Amino acid sequence: MRLLLASASETRLALLRAAGLELDALPARIDEEGVRAALEAEGASPLDVADTLAEMKAQKLAERHREALVLGCDQVLAFRREVWGKAPSPEALRAQLLRLRGETHKLISALVLYEEGRPVWRHAGEVRLTMRECSDGWIDGYIARNWETVRHSVGGYHPRRRGGAAVLGRRGGLFHRPRPAAPAALELSGSKRLHSDMTELTRIPLAGVIGSPIAHSRSPALHGYWLKRYGLKGHYIPMDVAQADLRDVLAAMPRMGFVGCNVTIPHKESVIGLADIVTDRAALIGAANTLIFGKDGKIHADNTDGTGFTANLRQNAPAWQPQSGPAVVWGAGGAARAVIAALIEVGVPEIRLANRSRARADALRSDFGAKVHVHDWVQAGNILEDAMTVVNTTSLGMVGKPEFRVPLDALNPKAVVTDLVYAPLRTRLLVEAEAAGCRTVDGLGMLLHQAAPGFERWFGVRPEVDEETRAAVLAT
Repeated sequence: MRLLLASASETRLALLRAAGLELDALPARIDEEGVRAALEAEGASPLDVADTLAEMKAQKLAERHREALVLGCDQVLAFRREVWGKAPSPEALRAQLLRLRGETHKLISALVLYEEGRPVWRHAGEVRLTMRECSDGWIDGYIARNWETVRHSVGGYHPRRRGGAAVLGRRGGLFHRPRPAAPAALELSGSKRLHSDMTELTRIPLAGVIGSPIAHSRSPALHGYWLKRYGLKGHYIPMDVAQADLRDVLAAMPRMGFVGCNVTIPHKESVIGLADIVTDRAALIGAANTLIFGKDGKIHADNTDGTGFTANLRQNAPAWQPQSGPAVVWGAGGAARAVIAALIEVGVPEIRLANRSRARADALRSDFGAKVHVHDWVQAGNILEDAMTVVNTTSLGMVGKPEFRVPLDALNPKAVVTDLVYAPLRTRLLVEAEAAGCRTVDGLGMLLHQAAPGFERWFGVRPEVDEETRAAVLAT
Protein backbone atom coordinates (compact mmCIF):
# COMPACT_ATOMS: atom_id res chain seq x y z
CA MET A 1 0.00 0.00 0.00
CA ARG A 2 1.28 3.46 -0.90
CA LEU A 3 2.47 5.62 1.99
CA LEU A 4 1.99 9.39 1.80
CA LEU A 5 3.45 12.04 4.09
CA ALA A 6 1.05 14.93 4.62
CA SER A 7 3.74 17.58 4.74
CA ALA A 8 5.80 19.92 2.61
CA SER A 9 8.77 19.70 4.99
CA GLU A 10 11.94 18.47 3.34
CA THR A 11 13.40 17.89 6.79
CA ARG A 12 10.64 15.48 7.78
CA LEU A 13 10.81 13.68 4.46
CA ALA A 14 14.60 13.28 4.73
CA LEU A 15 14.43 11.96 8.28
CA LEU A 16 11.70 9.41 7.50
CA ARG A 17 13.44 8.21 4.35
CA ALA A 18 16.69 7.89 6.29
CA ALA A 19 14.79 5.67 8.74
CA GLY A 20 14.05 3.31 5.86
CA LEU A 21 10.50 4.36 4.94
CA GLU A 22 9.49 4.46 1.29
CA LEU A 23 7.03 7.32 0.99
CA ASP A 24 6.02 10.34 -1.05
CA ALA A 25 5.20 13.76 0.33
CA LEU A 26 2.19 15.91 -0.55
CA PRO A 27 1.27 19.13 1.27
CA ALA A 28 -1.97 19.17 3.25
CA ARG A 29 -2.81 22.83 3.29
CA ILE A 30 -4.45 23.84 6.54
CA ASP A 31 -4.42 27.09 8.47
CA GLU A 32 -1.73 25.99 10.91
CA GLU A 33 -1.24 29.37 12.55
CA GLY A 34 -4.97 29.89 12.99
CA VAL A 35 -5.49 26.45 14.51
CA ARG A 36 -2.47 26.87 16.77
CA ALA A 37 -3.64 30.25 18.00
CA ALA A 38 -7.14 28.93 18.72
CA LEU A 39 -5.78 25.94 20.64
CA GLU A 40 -3.43 28.08 22.69
CA ALA A 41 -6.30 30.44 23.54
CA GLU A 42 -8.17 27.40 24.90
CA GLY A 43 -5.18 26.49 27.09
CA ALA A 44 -4.14 23.41 25.08
CA SER A 45 -0.75 21.88 25.92
CA PRO A 46 2.08 21.87 23.32
CA LEU A 47 1.57 18.12 22.89
CA ASP A 48 -2.14 18.60 22.19
CA VAL A 49 -1.35 21.33 19.67
CA ALA A 50 1.06 19.09 17.76
CA ASP A 51 -1.29 16.10 17.90
CA THR A 52 -4.29 18.09 16.62
CA LEU A 53 -2.33 19.60 13.72
CA ALA A 54 -0.90 16.20 12.75
CA GLU A 55 -4.38 14.67 12.67
CA MET A 56 -5.86 17.54 10.66
CA LYS A 57 -3.15 17.12 8.03
CA ALA A 58 -3.61 13.37 7.81
CA GLN A 59 -7.38 13.68 7.65
CA LYS A 60 -7.33 16.26 4.87
CA LEU A 61 -4.97 14.33 2.64
CA ALA A 62 -6.73 11.01 3.39
CA GLU A 63 -9.96 12.48 2.03
CA ARG A 64 -8.28 12.78 -1.38
CA HIS A 65 -6.24 9.55 -1.23
CA ARG A 66 -8.33 6.89 0.48
CA GLU A 67 -6.34 4.16 -1.27
CA ALA A 68 -3.15 5.16 0.59
CA LEU A 69 -1.79 5.15 4.10
CA VAL A 70 -1.46 8.81 5.08
CA LEU A 71 0.95 9.91 7.77
CA GLY A 72 0.28 13.31 9.34
CA CYS A 73 3.18 14.90 11.20
CA ASP A 74 3.60 18.08 13.16
CA GLN A 75 6.17 19.59 15.46
CA VAL A 76 5.99 22.51 17.81
CA LEU A 77 8.77 24.10 19.80
CA ALA A 78 8.12 24.77 23.50
CA PHE A 79 10.34 27.45 25.01
CA ARG A 80 9.60 28.64 28.51
CA ARG A 81 5.84 29.18 28.38
CA GLU A 82 5.60 29.82 24.65
CA VAL A 83 4.69 27.46 21.82
CA TRP A 84 6.24 28.19 18.43
CA GLY A 85 5.38 26.95 14.97
CA LYS A 86 7.32 27.42 11.74
CA ALA A 87 8.85 30.84 11.27
CA PRO A 88 7.02 32.64 8.40
CA SER A 89 10.11 34.54 7.21
CA PRO A 90 13.90 34.62 7.54
CA GLU A 91 13.51 37.62 9.84
CA ALA A 92 11.14 35.73 12.14
CA LEU A 93 13.50 32.71 12.22
CA ARG A 94 16.39 35.02 13.11
CA ALA A 95 14.41 36.42 16.03
CA GLN A 96 13.64 32.90 17.25
CA LEU A 97 17.26 31.73 17.02
CA LEU A 98 18.55 34.81 18.82
CA ARG A 99 16.23 33.97 21.74
CA LEU A 100 17.17 30.27 21.70
CA ARG A 101 20.92 30.91 21.63
CA GLY A 102 22.51 29.11 24.58
CA GLU A 103 19.10 27.96 25.83
CA THR A 104 17.39 24.58 26.14
CA HIS A 105 13.97 24.00 24.61
CA LYS A 106 11.69 21.09 23.78
CA LEU A 107 10.80 19.88 20.31
CA ILE A 108 7.44 18.08 20.52
CA SER A 109 6.49 15.78 17.65
CA ALA A 110 3.20 14.07 16.85
CA LEU A 111 2.38 11.41 14.26
CA VAL A 112 -1.08 10.25 13.20
CA LEU A 113 -1.63 7.50 10.62
CA TYR A 114 -4.85 7.25 8.56
CA GLU A 115 -6.00 4.18 6.66
CA GLU A 116 -9.19 4.15 4.60
CA GLY A 117 -10.16 7.55 5.92
CA ARG A 118 -9.83 6.84 9.65
CA PRO A 119 -7.03 7.04 12.25
CA VAL A 120 -5.40 3.70 13.07
CA TRP A 121 -2.36 4.82 15.09
CA ARG A 122 -0.89 7.88 16.74
CA HIS A 123 2.27 8.67 18.69
CA ALA A 124 3.71 11.74 20.38
CA GLY A 125 7.09 12.36 21.95
CA GLU A 126 9.62 15.05 22.71
CA VAL A 127 13.34 15.74 22.65
CA ARG A 128 15.28 18.41 24.47
CA LEU A 129 17.73 20.48 22.46
CA THR A 130 20.24 23.08 23.49
CA MET A 131 21.27 25.68 20.94
CA ARG A 132 24.95 26.44 20.92
CA GLU A 133 26.35 29.86 21.71
CA CYS A 134 27.04 31.56 18.38
CA SER A 135 27.37 35.05 17.00
CA ASP A 136 24.67 37.08 15.27
CA GLY A 137 26.69 36.83 12.05
CA TRP A 138 26.85 33.04 12.25
CA ILE A 139 23.06 32.88 12.62
CA ASP A 140 22.61 35.22 9.65
CA GLY A 141 24.86 33.01 7.52
CA TYR A 142 23.07 29.83 8.64
CA ILE A 143 19.69 31.24 7.61
CA ALA A 144 21.03 32.57 4.30
CA ARG A 145 22.50 29.16 3.40
CA ASN A 146 19.59 27.00 4.56
CA TRP A 147 16.36 29.01 4.37
CA GLU A 148 14.84 27.11 1.47
CA THR A 149 15.45 23.83 3.30
CA VAL A 150 14.43 24.86 6.82
CA ARG A 151 11.46 27.12 6.02
CA HIS A 152 9.04 24.24 6.62
CA SER A 153 10.78 23.16 9.87
CA VAL A 154 9.92 24.57 13.26
CA GLY A 155 13.05 25.92 14.93
CA GLY A 156 15.03 26.03 11.69
CA TYR A 157 16.37 22.48 11.98
CA HIS A 158 18.51 21.25 9.11
CA PRO A 159 19.07 17.49 8.64
CA ARG A 160 22.63 16.30 8.18
CA ARG A 161 23.94 12.91 7.13
CA ARG A 162 25.97 10.78 9.51
CA GLY A 163 26.65 7.13 8.81
CA GLY A 164 23.78 6.97 6.33
CA ALA A 165 21.26 8.46 8.76
CA ALA A 166 19.85 11.94 8.98
CA VAL A 167 20.19 13.74 12.31
CA LEU A 168 19.23 17.19 13.47
CA GLY A 169 22.63 18.29 14.72
CA ARG A 170 26.32 17.52 14.96
CA ARG A 171 29.34 18.83 16.83
CA GLY A 172 30.08 22.27 15.53
CA GLY A 173 26.56 22.66 14.20
CA LEU A 174 23.73 24.80 15.50
CA PHE A 175 22.09 22.38 17.96
CA HIS A 176 23.34 19.66 20.28
CA ARG A 177 22.24 16.25 19.07
CA PRO A 178 18.77 15.55 20.49
CA ARG A 179 18.16 12.84 23.05
CA PRO A 180 14.66 11.33 23.00
CA ALA A 181 12.70 11.51 26.24
CA ALA A 182 11.35 8.07 25.36
CA PRO A 183 12.34 5.68 22.55
CA ALA A 184 10.08 5.75 19.55
CA ALA A 185 10.28 3.79 16.30
CA LEU A 186 8.15 3.61 13.18
CA GLU A 187 8.28 0.42 11.10
CA LEU A 188 6.12 -0.39 8.10
CA SER A 189 7.25 -3.84 7.06
CA GLY A 190 3.85 -5.22 6.19
CA SER A 191 0.14 -4.88 6.86
CA LYS A 192 0.10 -7.41 9.72
CA ARG A 193 2.98 -5.72 11.49
CA LEU A 194 1.37 -2.35 10.89
CA HIS A 195 -1.82 -3.19 12.74
CA SER A 196 -0.10 -5.00 15.64
CA ASP A 197 2.37 -2.21 16.32
CA MET A 198 0.28 0.82 15.56
CA THR A 199 -2.79 0.38 17.69
CA GLU A 200 -0.89 0.93 20.95
CA LEU A 201 -1.31 4.35 22.54
CA THR A 202 1.40 5.84 24.71
CA ARG A 203 0.56 5.45 28.40
CA ILE A 204 -0.19 8.57 30.35
CA PRO A 205 2.36 8.66 33.21
CA LEU A 206 1.06 8.18 36.74
CA ALA A 207 2.74 9.26 39.97
CA GLY A 208 1.56 9.75 43.51
CA VAL A 209 2.36 9.87 47.20
CA ILE A 210 2.11 6.91 49.56
CA GLY A 211 1.79 7.12 53.33
CA SER A 212 -0.64 6.57 56.16
CA PRO A 213 -2.46 8.79 56.87
CA ILE A 214 -2.31 10.71 53.60
CA ALA A 215 -5.45 12.87 53.38
CA HIS A 216 -3.59 15.90 54.79
CA SER A 217 -0.87 15.88 52.10
CA ARG A 218 -0.47 18.96 49.92
CA SER A 219 1.60 17.04 47.36
CA PRO A 220 -1.38 16.18 45.09
CA ALA A 221 -2.32 19.87 44.88
CA LEU A 222 1.29 20.83 44.14
CA HIS A 223 1.90 18.26 41.41
CA GLY A 224 -1.56 18.79 39.95
CA TYR A 225 -0.83 22.50 39.68
CA TRP A 226 2.49 21.86 37.91
CA LEU A 227 0.91 19.40 35.47
CA LYS A 228 -1.68 22.00 34.53
CA ARG A 229 0.79 24.88 34.44
CA TYR A 230 3.10 23.13 31.98
CA GLY A 231 0.34 21.50 29.95
CA LEU A 232 1.53 17.96 30.66
CA LYS A 233 -0.42 14.74 30.45
CA GLY A 234 -0.27 12.81 33.69
CA HIS A 235 -1.90 12.24 37.06
CA TYR A 236 -0.68 12.44 40.66
CA ILE A 237 -2.64 10.39 43.19
CA PRO A 238 -2.65 10.20 47.03
CA MET A 239 -2.59 6.60 48.28
CA ASP A 240 -3.15 5.49 51.87
CA VAL A 241 -0.98 2.36 52.11
CA ALA A 242 -0.69 0.30 55.29
CA GLN A 243 2.76 -0.93 56.33
CA ALA A 244 1.70 -4.55 55.80
CA ASP A 245 0.77 -3.82 52.16
CA LEU A 246 3.82 -1.72 51.23
CA ARG A 247 5.84 -4.43 49.48
CA ASP A 248 2.92 -5.65 47.35
CA VAL A 249 1.84 -2.12 46.42
CA LEU A 250 5.33 -1.11 45.27
CA ALA A 251 5.67 -4.29 43.20
CA ALA A 252 2.37 -3.62 41.43
CA MET A 253 2.76 0.10 40.74
CA PRO A 254 5.11 -0.11 37.70
CA ARG A 255 2.75 -2.60 36.03
CA MET A 256 -0.14 -0.19 36.59
CA GLY A 257 1.60 2.61 34.67
CA PHE A 258 3.23 4.42 37.57
CA VAL A 259 6.58 6.06 36.80
CA GLY A 260 7.33 6.82 40.44
CA CYS A 261 6.01 8.19 43.70
CA ASN A 262 6.76 10.25 46.75
CA VAL A 263 6.97 8.54 50.13
CA THR A 264 5.98 10.00 53.47
CA ILE A 265 5.41 8.83 57.05
CA PRO A 266 5.60 5.98 58.04
CA HIS A 267 7.28 4.41 54.98
CA LYS A 268 10.38 6.56 54.35
CA GLU A 269 12.77 4.18 56.07
CA SER A 270 11.04 0.96 55.02
CA VAL A 271 11.30 1.66 51.28
CA ILE A 272 15.10 1.70 51.49
CA GLY A 273 15.02 -2.06 52.10
CA LEU A 274 12.57 -2.63 49.24
CA ALA A 275 14.41 -0.58 46.58
CA ASP A 276 16.71 -2.15 44.00
CA ILE A 277 18.95 0.92 43.70
CA VAL A 278 19.54 3.45 46.50
CA THR A 279 21.37 6.75 46.00
CA ASP A 280 24.30 7.57 48.28
CA ARG A 281 22.43 10.40 49.99
CA ALA A 282 19.37 8.24 50.65
CA ALA A 283 21.62 5.53 52.09
CA LEU A 284 23.40 8.08 54.29
CA ILE A 285 20.12 9.54 55.52
CA GLY A 286 18.59 6.08 55.92
CA ALA A 287 15.33 7.13 54.33
CA ALA A 288 13.86 7.90 50.90
CA ASN A 289 11.15 10.32 49.88
CA THR A 290 11.29 9.84 46.10
CA LEU A 291 11.00 6.61 44.10
CA ILE A 292 11.54 6.24 40.34
CA PHE A 293 10.34 3.09 38.61
CA GLY A 294 12.58 1.97 35.77
CA LYS A 295 11.24 0.42 32.58
CA ASP A 296 12.64 -2.88 33.82
CA GLY A 297 10.48 -2.59 36.95
CA LYS A 298 13.41 -1.80 39.23
CA ILE A 299 12.83 0.72 42.02
CA HIS A 300 15.30 3.59 42.40
CA ALA A 301 15.18 5.32 45.81
CA ASP A 302 16.41 8.87 46.46
CA ASN A 303 16.08 11.50 49.17
CA THR A 304 15.54 15.11 48.10
CA ASP A 305 14.62 16.48 51.54
CA GLY A 306 18.11 17.87 52.11
CA THR A 307 18.31 19.67 48.78
CA GLY A 308 14.78 20.96 49.34
CA PHE A 309 15.81 22.29 52.75
CA THR A 310 18.84 24.22 51.48
CA ALA A 311 17.03 25.48 48.36
CA ASN A 312 14.25 26.86 50.57
CA LEU A 313 16.74 28.77 52.74
CA ARG A 314 18.71 30.11 49.80
CA GLN A 315 15.53 31.32 48.08
CA ASN A 316 13.87 32.89 51.12
CA ALA A 317 16.94 33.98 53.11
CA PRO A 318 19.39 34.91 50.33
CA ALA A 319 21.89 36.39 52.81
CA TRP A 320 22.18 33.07 54.68
CA GLN A 321 25.82 32.11 55.23
CA PRO A 322 25.90 28.55 56.61
CA GLN A 323 29.65 28.66 57.23
CA SER A 324 29.34 31.73 59.49
CA GLY A 325 28.55 29.87 62.70
CA PRO A 326 27.02 26.89 64.48
CA ALA A 327 23.61 25.42 63.65
CA VAL A 328 21.03 24.20 66.16
CA VAL A 329 18.82 21.28 65.12
CA TRP A 330 15.91 20.11 67.24
CA GLY A 331 14.72 16.57 66.52
CA ALA A 332 16.39 13.32 65.46
CA GLY A 333 13.95 11.67 63.05
CA GLY A 334 14.20 11.15 59.30
CA ALA A 335 13.81 14.87 58.53
CA ALA A 336 16.62 15.71 60.98
CA ARG A 337 18.91 13.22 59.25
CA ALA A 338 18.28 14.93 55.89
CA VAL A 339 18.82 18.38 57.38
CA ILE A 340 22.06 17.40 59.13
CA ALA A 341 23.44 15.84 55.96
CA ALA A 342 22.57 19.03 54.04
CA LEU A 343 24.11 21.32 56.68
CA ILE A 344 27.36 19.36 56.65
CA GLU A 345 27.43 19.49 52.85
CA VAL A 346 27.12 23.31 52.79
CA GLY A 347 29.89 23.77 55.35
CA VAL A 348 28.27 24.42 58.73
CA PRO A 349 31.17 24.20 61.22
CA GLU A 350 29.21 22.74 64.15
CA ILE A 351 25.76 21.19 64.64
CA ARG A 352 24.19 21.28 68.09
CA LEU A 353 21.58 18.55 68.28
CA ALA A 354 18.87 18.08 70.90
CA ASN A 355 16.07 15.53 70.90
CA ARG A 356 13.50 14.39 73.42
CA SER A 357 15.02 10.91 73.18
CA ARG A 358 18.77 11.24 73.78
CA ALA A 359 19.47 7.79 72.32
CA ARG A 360 18.21 8.76 68.85
CA ALA A 361 20.35 11.89 68.90
CA ASP A 362 23.42 9.84 69.90
CA ALA A 363 22.74 7.52 66.94
CA LEU A 364 22.84 10.51 64.57
CA ARG A 365 26.17 11.63 66.00
CA SER A 366 27.51 8.14 65.44
CA ASP A 367 26.33 8.26 61.81
CA PHE A 368 27.38 11.82 60.93
CA GLY A 369 30.56 12.31 62.93
CA ALA A 370 32.34 14.83 65.09
CA LYS A 371 30.60 17.95 63.77
CA VAL A 372 27.44 16.83 65.58
CA HIS A 373 27.36 17.65 69.32
CA VAL A 374 24.46 16.11 71.26
CA HIS A 375 22.76 17.95 74.12
CA ASP A 376 19.99 16.90 76.49
CA TRP A 377 16.51 18.14 75.64
CA VAL A 378 16.35 20.19 78.84
CA GLN A 379 19.24 22.25 77.40
CA ALA A 380 17.48 22.83 74.07
CA GLY A 381 17.14 26.58 74.70
CA ASN A 382 20.62 27.04 76.13
CA ILE A 383 22.42 25.90 72.97
CA LEU A 384 21.12 28.85 70.91
CA GLU A 385 23.85 31.29 71.88
CA ASP A 386 25.84 32.49 68.80
CA ALA A 387 24.02 29.97 66.53
CA MET A 388 23.56 31.32 62.98
CA THR A 389 21.13 28.66 61.75
CA VAL A 390 18.25 27.27 63.82
CA VAL A 391 16.04 24.42 62.58
CA ASN A 392 13.04 22.69 64.13
CA THR A 393 12.54 19.25 62.58
CA THR A 394 10.13 17.97 65.26
CA SER A 395 6.35 17.94 64.98
CA LEU A 396 6.04 20.25 67.99
CA GLY A 397 3.82 23.19 67.11
CA MET A 398 2.01 21.35 64.31
CA VAL A 399 -1.77 21.38 64.26
CA GLY A 400 -2.94 18.58 66.55
CA LYS A 401 0.49 18.14 68.19
CA PRO A 402 1.91 19.49 71.49
CA GLU A 403 3.06 23.11 71.57
CA PHE A 404 6.68 24.06 70.92
CA ARG A 405 7.85 25.26 74.37
CA VAL A 406 11.62 25.59 74.03
CA PRO A 407 12.71 28.94 75.58
CA LEU A 408 14.11 31.26 72.91
CA ASP A 409 15.67 34.00 75.05
CA ALA A 410 19.17 33.16 73.78
CA LEU A 411 18.31 33.52 70.08
CA ASN A 412 20.94 35.37 68.08
CA PRO A 413 19.13 38.17 66.15
CA LYS A 414 21.49 37.50 63.20
CA ALA A 415 20.34 33.88 62.94
CA VAL A 416 18.20 32.39 60.18
CA VAL A 417 15.40 30.41 61.83
CA THR A 418 13.29 27.83 59.98
CA ASP A 419 10.55 25.44 61.04
CA LEU A 420 9.82 22.36 58.93
CA VAL A 421 6.24 22.47 60.20
CA TYR A 422 3.97 24.23 57.68
CA ALA A 423 0.58 23.69 59.31
CA PRO A 424 0.27 26.32 60.68
CA LEU A 425 2.48 28.30 58.35
CA ARG A 426 3.57 30.73 61.07
CA THR A 427 4.45 28.64 64.09
CA ARG A 428 5.19 29.96 67.55
CA LEU A 429 8.92 29.47 66.86
CA LEU A 430 8.79 31.66 63.77
CA VAL A 431 6.65 34.34 65.40
CA GLU A 432 8.99 34.68 68.39
CA ALA A 433 12.13 34.49 66.23
CA GLU A 434 10.84 37.28 64.01
CA ALA A 435 10.09 39.38 67.09
CA ALA A 436 13.70 38.82 68.19
CA GLY A 437 14.98 40.23 64.88
CA CYS A 438 15.81 36.93 63.15
CA ARG A 439 15.23 36.17 59.50
CA THR A 440 12.56 33.44 59.43
CA VAL A 441 11.67 30.87 56.76
CA ASP A 442 8.55 28.70 56.93
CA GLY A 443 8.46 25.02 56.03
CA LEU A 444 6.27 25.18 52.94
CA GLY A 445 9.18 26.08 50.69
CA MET A 446 11.02 22.88 51.63
CA LEU A 447 7.96 20.86 50.56
CA LEU A 448 7.90 22.68 47.21
CA HIS A 449 11.64 22.38 46.51
CA GLN A 450 11.97 18.74 47.53
CA ALA A 451 9.15 17.87 45.11
CA ALA A 452 10.75 19.43 42.02
CA PRO A 453 13.41 16.75 41.24
CA GLY A 454 10.86 13.92 41.37
CA PHE A 455 8.42 15.80 39.15
CA GLU A 456 11.17 16.34 36.58
CA ARG A 457 12.10 12.65 36.54
CA TRP A 458 8.48 11.51 36.19
CA PHE A 459 7.05 14.10 33.79
CA GLY A 460 10.11 15.48 31.97
CA VAL A 461 9.93 19.15 33.00
CA ARG A 462 11.84 20.89 35.79
CA PRO A 463 9.14 22.98 37.50
CA GLU A 464 9.67 26.45 38.88
CA VAL A 465 9.18 27.07 42.59
CA ASP A 466 7.88 30.62 42.74
CA GLU A 467 5.15 32.73 44.30
CA GLU A 468 2.56 31.35 41.87
CA THR A 469 3.37 27.81 42.98
CA ARG A 470 3.22 28.76 46.63
CA ALA A 471 -0.10 30.56 46.21
CA ALA A 472 -1.63 27.60 44.37
CA VAL A 473 -0.70 25.20 47.19
CA LEU A 474 -1.85 27.56 49.93
CA ALA A 475 -5.21 27.97 48.17
CA THR A 476 -6.05 24.28 48.66
